[in-house]
Formats: sequence, C-alpha cells, structure tokens
Amino acid sequence: MMILGKRNQPSNTGCVGKDYSTIKQAAGPFNYPTDIALDDEQNIYVSDGYGNCRVHVFSKEGEFICSWGEPARRPGQFNLPHGIFVHDRIVYVADRENSRIQLFDTKGEFLNE
Repeated sequence: MMILGKRNQPSNTGCVGKDYSTIKQAAGPFNYPTDIALDDEQNIYVSDGYGNCRVHVFSKEGEFICSWGEPARRPGQFNLPHGIFVHDRIVYVADRENSRIQLFDTKGEFLNE
C-alpha cells in the first residue's frame, strides 16, 4: 500500500469544485483523480480529470516521473481524462468530454486518437 498526493490539498488549476469546465491551467498531482493503471514495469499512471486535465506517472516506489496534458481539444490535450489503460507500452486515455480515446507512448508523446 502507498499514498500518492496529499489529502485535501488539490493542485492549483483554478478549478471550482469538480467543474472541469472551470480549469484555467494544468497543474501537478492531484486535483480529482479519476482512474489508475499499471504498465509492465509496475509504473503507476493516474488520470486526473475532474479538477485537472493531466496524466501523472509514478514509479512503482511512488516517485514522480512526469505529467502531460493541458485543457483543450487538440491532440495531447484533455477535457476530462476519465479512464486510463496501459498495454504494450501504449497509454490509452479516455478523454471523456472530447468524446475520444487518445494514445500516447509511456513518456506522454501523442501517438493517435
């Protein structure tokens, strides 16, 4: 068991409550995380959707590796990343309010949608 982030200390995205439409900027972990996935090396991927617009990656020991995403509709941007899955070194992110699934490599480089 491990804890990532700090309870009741949301990142500063400018979001009001859980209203994703009020996000002003992307920020670090976490605001309102929505899902979690592991890759083959047991790295941890977290979609941070309602109060943020990012994917955060941590090592299996819980050390922060990187984040990607910002609020908008272009490739690599999110409007409520809601689900996440990793398979064969491809990260699938359900970008709920943009009605799409985006694919990234494990470093956050956009591959397809």
